[in-house]
Amino acid sequence: TEAAFLADSLIAEIRVSWNIPDTRSSDYASPSGSKFVTWKNRVTSGATALPGAVKPANLPTVAFSGTKNQNVTVSIHWQDKNDTAVQHSYVVVTVLE
Repeated sequence: TEAAFLADSLIAEIRVSWNIPDTRSSDYASPSGSKFVTWKNRVTSGATALPGAVKPANLPTVAFSGTKNQNVTVSIHWQDKNDTAVQHSYVVVTVLE
């Protein structure tokens, strides 16, 4: 799905920055990491936007945990244009090695 592609592309980008664990979480963590904001804009607007992802309850998140910020959780939410009562979610958790 498009949500999986968006999440995987962000994780790939984070993996490239693996050698900089001190800045990884500040650059990619939601809600205000500079690289997170760029990615969030792809999820919520433009040609790659998911429907309804711009709603406050649907905004994507990225969280880090672990002693070296090696655990990453990416959550993406959206709603179909024709069924706004149902929130769809895609969550991926990975460990950067």
